[in-house]
Amino acid sequence: MATKNMSNSENYFFFLDGANTDLALKASDLMYMAKDGATELHLWFNMSPWYHAEIDQDTDRTSDPQWKFRRQLKVVLSVATGKGKRVMQQIALAANTPVSVGDPNSRFDRGWIVVADDQNSAYLDADITGVSWTIDTAGNTPT
Repeated sequence: MATKNMSNSENYFFFLDGANTDLALKASDLMYMAKDGATELHLWFNMSPWYHAEIDQDTDRTSDPQWKFRRQLKVVLSVATGKGKRVMQQIALAANTPVSVGDPNSRFDRGWIVVADDQNSAYLDADITGVSWTIDTAGNTPT
């Protein structure tokens, strides 16, 4: 089978938690990673924008004020003590791997990157031991 270069395709990170809830995010939406304590690594992703409007009593206004916000999604990886930097390096390497089809040397066929799968104990790196995530509702930032 011939190897095909999919240069216009994007990598996706896949997460599956212990409650069998799955999540797939574009690798390009990863904004930053930060270690929190000895055993947690936080990955922050941009989410789609959303809009907020308010109605007030100003009768001179011709339209309602509207603001565009962007929420962030925080993925929390449980990692082995002291291995946060190594896991960050592996995630960065995976995010920047070119998307290919049929390459027998590629770990990530068609851009699908399993970062953490708690149901099947499959992880991007052996030092990842679990995953969870939350949507940041307090950090709504105007765009």
